[in-house]
Amino acid sequence: MKKLLFLLLITLSFSAFSQSYLVLTNCRVISFDNQGKAFDLNNCHFPAKTKPAGGRIFVFREDFVTVSKQGFVFKKDIEAPKEFEHTGLNYVIAKKGWFKQVIYTVNDEGFLYTLDMPDGVTKDIKAGGNYFVSIEEEDKKKASLYFVDPTGIVQKKATLPNGLRPFDITTTRGKYLFDRQGTIYTVADNGTVVPKNMFIPGKIIKFGGNFFINRSSFIFTITKDGYLYENELPDNLRVDQIQRVGSNYFVTTAGALYGISDTGLIIKDTYLDYDFKMTSHTSL
Repeated sequence: MKKLLFLLLITLSFSAFSQSYLVLTNCRVISFDNQGKAFDLNNCHFPAKTKPAGGRIFVFREDFVTVSKQGFVFKKDIEAPKEFEHTGLNYVIAKKGWFKQVIYTVNDEGFLYTLDMPDGVTKDIKAGGNYFVSIEEEDKKKASLYFVDPTGIVQKKATLPNGLRPFDITTTRGKYLFDRQGTIYTVADNGTVVPKNMFIPGKIIKFGGNFFINRSSFIFTITKDGYLYENELPDNLRVDQIQRVGSNYFVTTAGALYGISDTGLIIKDTYLDYDFKMTSHTSL
């Protein structure tokens, strides 16, 4: 009980919003705040009945579950579709009838919104974490970028940046994307997309939500403002020792847990007494 009250106090005092979650095989749900800190707030969802559906959304039995900025887990009386077409960090996209799509978004407080897709969004979508790219049906060389802001609202960016062509986009992930030339583009929380031409990451082995790791065991972290940082993995870790990745964390083969803050810092968890090799579901 003291442990739970202490964690609640930390969570509320720092007003940290949960970026993601993981589910252990013993049913414990671990949530993460924007500083990369992990919290056990006494939530239990059995893995066999749980289905990941994005960074801050999952399905338990048949209903949606969301995670708020305080790290609290809320079960919604909203039945989830059986299949998702796309999942992001704070949204999922599913079919609505034969010809339409619906987007479910979650805001910082854990409220879930069911929205019709904005006018102009096509079925040809490349989904990222807090954004997605919609390619025009008439001209495949044209596209629009949409992002889901912290309030759960879907907003449109008029064009892709710096002449980036949609058919040149090869990888769309959490808060970043890559083109055919290997250029990295970061996507900030306000939807700003910026190329990072000075970085040449080489072959990427692990893709997280606000980070990725290359085969040389360097980790690249993306801040909430879209800045990109390059560092060696902490504690002399190698990329082959990274067992699982989530939206803003990774788990090692030794069962250690590391969080990634929204300022790009890498933080090892030393408080929770779990063997994280027993992770059943991650948020990606």
